[in-house]
Amino acid sequence: MNRKQIPSLLVFLSFVTHCFSQSFEGKIVYRLSIESSDPKKISQEQIEMMFKDADTLCVLYIKGDHYKFVTLDLATSNVKAVNQYDPVSNKIYDYRPSDQQHLVRETENSTIKYKTRKVKIDNISILGQKCHSVTIDYGSHSTKIYVSDKFKVNRETIRNNAPSFLQYIRECESIPLKIIMTGGGAVHNLVLEAIDILEEPIDSNVFDLPETSR
Repeated sequence: MNRKQIPSLLVFLSFVTHCFSQSFEGKIVYRLSIESSDPKKISQEQIEMMFKDADTLCVLYIKGDHYKFVTLDLATSNVKAVNQYDPVSNKIYDYRPSDQQHLVRETENSTIKYKTRKVKIDNISILGQKCHSVTIDYGSHSTKIYVSDKFKVNRETIRNNAPSFLQYIRECESIPLKIIMTGGGAVHNLVLEAIDILEEPIDSNVFDLPETSR
């Protein structure tokens, strides 16, 4: 190869690598915890008494416009609950593996109005990465998401009206490293903090729905 061609090749390879790094397929392991939404009104100790055994692990699987959020039993690692989005039907499915009945919800993200606020915060570190926050304000409730530039995602790979976790990724243009869901009059916040990110191919069978949900 001509030496003059090497710089051009390196630029091309760098461009290709950058493009592939802008999409994400894999799973994110989160630690789920509950915290007081207003420690002045209700202490963390009271929250922990109210939500015994709430702390556990969750796994978020992402492949294209599919997502599957699995809550595990911390002691046994068995699946406790599943929240799943199917882009073909444009519906969200909530179910437990042992249940015969499943909750099916039409997505409404295309009609729900929200505002996104970005605040630079450099003193929060998750998975060794400095993070900034993005808050999605729905009016009655909000979701604060901490992200790092290391895990950037091209928002154009996600449909405009994608719900829940896909919406978080699209709005933040990055993998959520910490998610704090608050509001709606709740005395507690739901907190998810990433403890591992595995970028790897996900078998499409992972997103198969139970027969009773079809």
